[in-house]
Amino acid sequence: MSTLTDDTSVSILEEYLQASINQISIDRSILHNEAIRRIILQRVVANFQYLQELGTSTLPSVQFLPLNSIPYKIRECLNKLSGSQESESALYEISNLVAEWLMDAPQEYQNFFAKYIRAIPLMSSRILMAALSDAEFSTNNGSLISSVSSFLKSTDKRLAQTAATFLLTCGGTLGRDFLWQTLSTQELPHSQLVKGISELLS
Repeated sequence: MSTLTDDTSVSILEEYLQASINQISIDRSILHNEAIRRIILQRVVANFQYLQELGTSTLPSVQFLPLNSIPYKIRECLNKLSGSQESESALYEISNLVAEWLMDAPQEYQNFFAKYIRAIPLMSSRILMAALSDAEFSTNNGSLISSVSSFLKSTDKRLAQTAATFLLTCGGTLGRDFLWQTLSTQELPHSQLVKGISELLS
């Protein structure tokens, strides 16, 4: 899990908070007191932020990937993709650099990208997925594939098309399963387009 944005830290903070409370050796009825809960929460959050900066955790179930483990140039690219100032051509160049790096990056970073790709502007998401497809990126990460499959529901035709292409070219059997399950169980704005792509690429 990365520490690049506040959004990506929410679920792991919740996990850390629950795990911390589970380790507290006090009468659980005390936790019903709002003032005490607030004090505990403040301390847990402060400790979480400190450990997050270090890239370590005192709880075995909660692990962090240190920010400095991502090359500075890639961090800059991720920040640019998160904004809305770049032109479409610039976004393609930036996404190609990210895709090239992610090809050889540790698998753990795919969990981060599962949330990151849904948090950035839709144009950035589309172009990043296209760059990964062009690079013949391969993944069996369920979280990332699930995130990409959510774009199949988009009213944006290009976004839905790019998501379908990613699932089929990058997601292997799992990606195809997600795509066909979505097609068969949900009404998609561009279902015929998605189905046509799936038949073509399959």
